[in-house]
Amino acid sequence: MQLTRRQSTHALATLLAGSSAAKVLAKPAATETMVSFGLAPDLMNNVLVRIQLENSEVCGFIATMDGNHYVLTNTKLISGHDRFTLATLSGTELRPSRIELSTTRDLARIQVQSDKGLDIAAGVPNGTSVVLADFSSPGRNFAELGGTIENANEERFDVSAGLGPEHCGCPILTADAKVCGLVSNIDYYKDKGTSWGNTARLFSYRIEDSAWFAPNWKQYDKQFGRPLRDADEFREMIYGLATEWMGNLKSEIETDQDVGLDVQRWIKQHNGMVSNLGQKRSKKGGSDPRAAFQKDFSDSCKALVDICSSKANTLSFVAEQKNASPFSSNQFKWRARELMQFVKFIKAFEEKNENYRW
Repeated sequence: MQLTRRQSTHALATLLAGSSAAKVLAKPAATETMVSFGLAPDLMNNVLVRIQLENSEVCGFIATMDGNHYVLTNTKLISGHDRFTLATLSGTELRPSRIELSTTRDLARIQVQSDKGLDIAAGVPNGTSVVLADFSSPGRNFAELGGTIENANEERFDVSAGLGPEHCGCPILTADAKVCGLVSNIDYYKDKGTSWGNTARLFSYRIEDSAWFAPNWKQYDKQFGRPLRDADEFREMIYGLATEWMGNLKSEIETDQDVGLDVQRWIKQHNGMVSNLGQKRSKKGGSDPRAAFQKDFSDSCKALVDICSSKANTLSFVAEQKNASPFSSNQFKWRARELMQFVKFIKAFEEKNENYRW
């Protein structure tokens, strides 16, 4: 069984508000500290794993769990890919035989045959010195990025080291080379007052005490993995186009992306208005062209609202499917909520510009 790759990013902070997990989001990671455990290259090069997807590469590592060896990584990193290959930094290829997902965390474990694996360290507390085994750059080398555990709860913790999105899937290790966490992130958008902006947060999931299930990966990925990846591509696309549109209502929207028919119609409608504006007339006619332009603008707002609302409804429907894990369900729910918050942002933008000087 083989699988492929790309890249991506996920739980919305507002969804987590009031839970213990929300406490992890409260404090940004501190700066990198000079901690190094001198991890043995002979061991690390045989347990750190590169997961080759279709057009990119992501990180994972071999761990010993429940008497078996697994490659651990983030579920989101392999979502949308029913094929991929696995190889250690030393070049040993690994054959996946079974994929299991955590029911509540962004964790996937892929069973493989190996004679080496990292042990799991449970319950590592705040203040513990740890290192990130960083092998996010191409090649067969890894580096130790040191720090301490902060803001720990039962599911996750921060690390006071300069983590980046490229570190997702990398292990956090204790001084005795045991794994206490796996780097993950959430990547969401929100109203920042004058703009609709992105917020990213990096942390580590604990691996111990996670419940696992083993779906038919190809079917599960088709039903939940690909739609989630598509949702993230849609969010990035629509927020980017809308930001461009809001930045200058008198400019045409230009894109070479595959945006879908509804978005194409929205762009065409707006660009038609801009063309009419340049000619100081509107297809809607009337004695006052400004009123017609304002109507066109309102139509653009409504079209964008309908596009985002429809996508949110689709994600909410997927979230309610009975075979979705709690974690997968929440991933769709918070994205749907985010899109509906964006709908409110669009409506507020329309109201703010009701007297726009065309």
